[in-house]
Amino acid sequence: MSKPTPDIEELEDYPERSSEPEPTADEQEPESWAGWNGRSSKIALAFAVNRDQQIVGAGDACIDCKKRTDPKTGKPRIDTTHQFHALASKDPATGRWTGPEGEHLETLRALGHLRNTDEARSRAEAELRIAALRGVERDDHCRQCGEPIPDRGPECKNGHKNGLESLRPLTTQQLRKQWHRVLKGGPAALLENERRQRREEVERLREAAGDIGREIAIAIKESLRDTR
Repeated sequence: MSKPTPDIEELEDYPERSSEPEPTADEQEPESWAGWNGRSSKIALAFAVNRDQQIVGAGDACIDCKKRTDPKTGKPRIDTTHQFHALASKDPATGRWTGPEGEHLETLRALGHLRNTDEARSRAEAELRIAALRGVERDDHCRQCGEPIPDRGPECKNGHKNGLESLRPLTTQQLRKQWHRVLKGGPAALLENERRQRREEVERLREAAGDIGREIAIAIKESLRDTR
């Protein structure tokens, strides 16, 4: 039996990254820092994020642990139980993240990026519903004409597509490949890449709509021919 993956709150804090200078008597910590224990925490992801100019997702090795050397092997430390460290801690009273990166982690949680959270589970369920509405997955029967499709092949015998693969959510590897050059180009390149992504998404939806329209037109023609 495989060892269960620990929840985020069960992961140990990581103090080495907490090198911020101590505040002076005249400095007052922001309200969002209230309850922060002054240490960094290990963060586990459910969906990929851009962290320190790197695309990192669920199951990837921690980008901060890899910066350290394992004293036994002399090689970078590889730990896949979490993906990065953040200057924040979870307030045991409220369950909210506090500290310099507390608000950022709360945003990631709200968007469903943090593993073992209600928001991540809701996001995964929503993506499944969207995939079903788009007809992303292949079926054993054609959605247009009802013909059986052996082994859930790419199309039925009448030429209808079986599942719109192009409308699947991008994987971490696809995101990493898409952003590889852009992340080295600074803010201007990031902005241009976001615009390009929007254009590509619109084009993908337009192509999918065209495919559906053509298949509906074929289905109508076939039904009219059968009624003659």
